[in-house]
Amino acid sequence: MMQWIAETLVATTLLMLLVLAIRPFVADRFGARAAYLLWFAPALRMILPPLPADWFGDRAAAVQDVVVVLAGSSSPSLQPATTTGGGTAWLIVSLSIWLGGAVLFFGRHWLTYLRFSRDVVEDGRALFDAGNIPVTASSVVSSPIALGVFGKSVVVPTDFEHRYDAAEQRLAVAHELTHHDRHDVPVNFAALAVLALHWWNPVAHIAHRAFRLDQEAACDAIVLNGATPDERHAYGSALFKSAMGSVPLAACAMGATTTLKARLRRIVSGQTESRLARPGAALAAFLVLGGVAATASGSVREAVAPGLALAGQPGLILANAAVPAAGHSEAACPDGLRHAHEKAAKAIAAAHSHATEEATRAVAEANRADAEAQGEVRSAMLEASVATHDAMNEARAAIDEAFAEAHAAQAEAAAAISSARRNVIRAHTLTISCSGKPGSAQASVDTIIDENGHKKMRVMICGADPSMTHAKIAEALRATRAQIAKDSEMPAEAREQVIAALDRQIAAFPPAPPPPPPLNFQ
Repeated sequence: MMQWIAETLVATTLLMLLVLAIRPFVADRFGARAAYLLWFAPALRMILPPLPADWFGDRAAAVQDVVVVLAGSSSPSLQPATTTGGGTAWLIVSLSIWLGGAVLFFGRHWLTYLRFSRDVVEDGRALFDAGNIPVTASSVVSSPIALGVFGKSVVVPTDFEHRYDAAEQRLAVAHELTHHDRHDVPVNFAALAVLALHWWNPVAHIAHRAFRLDQEAACDAIVLNGATPDERHAYGSALFKSAMGSVPLAACAMGATTTLKARLRRIVSGQTESRLARPGAALAAFLVLGGVAATASGSVREAVAPGLALAGQPGLILANAAVPAAGHSEAACPDGLRHAHEKAAKAIAAAHSHATEEATRAVAEANRADAEAQGEVRSAMLEASVATHDAMNEARAAIDEAFAEAHAAQAEAAAAISSARRNVIRAHTLTISCSGKPGSAQASVDTIIDENGHKKMRVMICGADPSMTHAKIAEALRATRAQIAKDSEMPAEAREQVIAALDRQIAAFPPAPPPPPPLNFQ
């Protein structure tokens, strides 16, 4: 059992390295979906049971160490030798650490996904249904995201209808629905289980990031199959608007920053889908089956039974006497067997050292690529922020200029209204010319505007007779007041002001004395 576990972990690691090496070529030549299919190789190898030993011939025969004891001095006695078990405790400890780490890793991510889903449900607001899948809005997410294994749903940000235009909304929802059509959420849980069993393996973590990139790229290829340049532009814009941080590993987020740069590059270059998609799928299936078959492990044959203890000299013990399988070329040669063990140990050490160096190099390359990608994403976001800030400043300057123009126009309008009002007052001011009968007095009322723009009223009294009395002047003022009071074309405000001024002038003159009573000569 332990041998099969070790072989499976090593074989899946080799397959991950193989897929990481050939996936760029497959994606460029045959499309993103063919590259995504390659990841079935390590997944199938992980669950492949041991194959029958007869498929592999004599190389599957095992060797078991025995202890041969000479157990007597008088009469030869035969007793079964006991097998060695010094490494049992170490195997139990190693198995416990491996399985415990896998359970903790998977359980942590499972609980994170459950908490995330619960927060989305509690904060969600139903928008509409896309087929039989509901689309809800939640403040928990900042990007469209697909959730659920059985109860499938699509969750969008609360500002989805304002931040995205109509074409971007349609393409973003189509992207998440494609994830559900392809059952990517349960596939992500299966990939999480494989990653949990390789929790100690840096190659597996690099491979998981590449797997998620290929998954999103394959979904992009399906959505953009036959799309116009405008739709590609809208899709890329929706991706950029959906850029977000970390999400649960099992969820399918449209704008995960870890895959954003490569996906935008493919969309801009038009490499989301290839005309060789079907041949690429056949090639990927062939590579998957070939890789699984090449790394398949055989069942360990039943070990050779330990020999019996031999009678002879007491106290003689031969430890770790290896009993090889029948037909071994060095079965009767202990020195040759030891030499073979040494060669095998050296080969295993060399293979382990080479694999470790390759894995370390791959981890360093992946970390450098990830750092470059994050730096470019941050640079793009900074440029977008600077452009937004400049646009806001320009908009603010335009608004200030518009307000200044509006204030100037308002001042001009007020001046025009004031001028028109003055003209109206002047047009409707009653003016009485200074011409009349001798001995009569007339009043002339006019409105003037001084240098400061203040309105002033002028009342002139004139008459043909220079010896006119105060009574005649007051009578002329009262006559003028009566005419102004009857003038309906003059504005009411101006008429009231003129009448008030005339009243003040009339009040300044003493009332005319009453006429003398008629004389009675009787």
